[in-house]
Amino acid sequence: MNGGGSSRGKWYQFQLKDAGFVCLIVALIAGWWTDRARLRREFDQTLAQIHGPASWSIAQILGEPDTPGSGDIQTAWASATPDGQREWLILEFAQVVTPTAVEIHETYNPGAVDRVSMWNPQGQEVTVWTGVDPTPATNPRGTSVIPVRPGFKTNRVKIYLDSPKFPGWNEIDAVGLRDTAGKVQWAARAGASSSFGGRNQGLIGIGGSGFPTRIAPLPSTSSAPNPAPGPIITVTPRIVIQPEEEEPLRIELQDEPESTTGPARAR
Repeated sequence: MNGGGSSRGKWYQFQLKDAGFVCLIVALIAGWWTDRARLRREFDQTLAQIHGPASWSIAQILGEPDTPGSGDIQTAWASATPDGQREWLILEFAQVVTPTAVEIHETYNPGAVDRVSMWNPQGQEVTVWTGVDPTPATNPRGTSVIPVRPGFKTNRVKIYLDSPKFPGWNEIDAVGLRDTAGKVQWAARAGASSSFGGRNQGLIGIGGSGFPTRIAPLPSTSSAPNPAPGPIITVTPRIVIQPEEEEPLRIELQDEPESTTGPARAR
């Protein structure tokens, strides 16, 4: 009997040691994974501080307008190809508001915007405007102010571009969301159907360091079944200059933007 009890005691000791060893391994793996994610974020932020966001990437559309002129300038977003497919942009803003207008700062080959949608509180994408881009394609650049009346509060906007119809890269510098008080806030997070520069995985936002970082997967782009798009508004083409607002989120670039056009640009 004593021998059997001794054997059982040794077996229990072995089980406890084995369980402790497994727990130690799990803890080490969890710590490694946490450190790996943290180090990756720090590495991305360090690269952003050194080099700034990638030229013509989706990160370039974040914050207030910062492209100094018209033309093929690296501080604006550009799609992966000039005319390969229809393109779209998803913009998220810091505050949920009742929107009255979307302001799209187009800096190169404007005129491609033909639809705007927003997400309602139920998480459904609802079309709030379709029509002709207020900025004519003949203009070198312009700000398309598109009035909207969605009938709900939101902070997520999607912009569609008929890129094949308007030759060349249809570049966008910034997108603003105007509320009922007339205040404009600029995109804090963004995603795109494609981007010429940088990675294009999920929503890109401005992190605590003030530099762009990947923060979330792209939201579902499926529309509501038989969606009620709300009023379709016909807008009169016009170009406006946005007055200066209080300092919003923005990206600071280390180098002066370079403008290149046509075949000289290494696409």
